[in-house]
Amino acid sequence: MASIMEGPLSKWTNVMKGWQYRWFVLDYNAGLLSYYTSKDKMMRGSRRGCVRLRGAVIGIDDEDDSTFTITVDQKTFHFQGESLVCFSPPPLSLTSHSGKEMYACWPLLAGRRA
Repeated sequence: MASIMEGPLSKWTNVMKGWQYRWFVLDYNAGLLSYYTSKDKMMRGSRRGCVRLRGAVIGIDDEDDSTFTITVDQKTFHFQGESLVCFSPPPLSLTSHSGKEMYACWPLLAGRRA
């Protein structure tokens, strides 16, 4: 398994701005989901933010499997993509809402591994 996966997703920002396009980089080894305003900004190293994944709880919408949440440190992030890319659990602690270790499914448009 590659240690990095990248691709575009929409991230919920707030009621005024709604869903915003972002370029995401999932780094299993670092346990981080970093995001950028564009792929070009990612290439230039201009990160907009990141979500720490160690101890995170992943939730996938029951009605729309392209929408999911990541809850960590009592903060919930909302994401949306077009198709699911599934992989075995990375070497970090991800749990489902039931509290069990889970196979993480990420809605990544490109699903490319870097």
